Amino acid sequence: PEEGNVPGAFPIPAEFVLPQDTAEETLQGWRDDLTLQIGSLLMGSGVDPWSESDTIVLFDNGTMDAAALWWALDYLGHRDTRILEGGSSAWVNHWGAPDTVLPVGPLAPVRTTGDELPRYPAQFRDERLSTLDDVTASLADDAVVLVDSRSAEQFAAAHIPGAVNVPANENLAPGGEGWRSPD
Repeated sequence: PEEGNVPGAFPIPAEFVLPQDTAEETLQGWRDDLTLQIGSLLMGSGVDPWSESDTIVLFDNGTMDAAALWWALDYLGHRDTRILEGGSSAWVNHWGAPDTVLPVGPLAPVRTTGDELPRYPAQFRDERLSTLDDVTASLADDAVVLVDSRSAEQFAAAHIPGAVNVPANENLAPGGEGWRSPD
């Protein structure tokens, strides 16, 4: 936001995007926080709350946070989520410097329990999430491939036996401005 904001875009803090572990208590808190966070983004903006049929376009500045949020929205059951190729750099290169005014919709506080705040109407797709028990059970299954997307250095330090390393940042084009070619 300090550098500017694409008109109509809402910043979403990275800590809301992915759960820290797959313990049921952690997942329930994460689900609650995320549905509240996404559901309340448009509060006070004069725009109707998001619905599962809206198109959501995500972008970041080369951090891959948009990809993590894409997965989280897919897990929530949102069917039309897209990522802006080239992220915020693509916007600047095409349209020029973004606005310096943040949108009017507030972000929901963490762990709010009030029913007065709208929630995203999630249809959780639990098949999109593997728990520690799922991964442990799959270690002997040759049909399951475990991909560790951390850096090569982190992978070398410690990893799940049998996992292959495909660092997430290697999916970005040089300079972090867009995705590498599928080729």
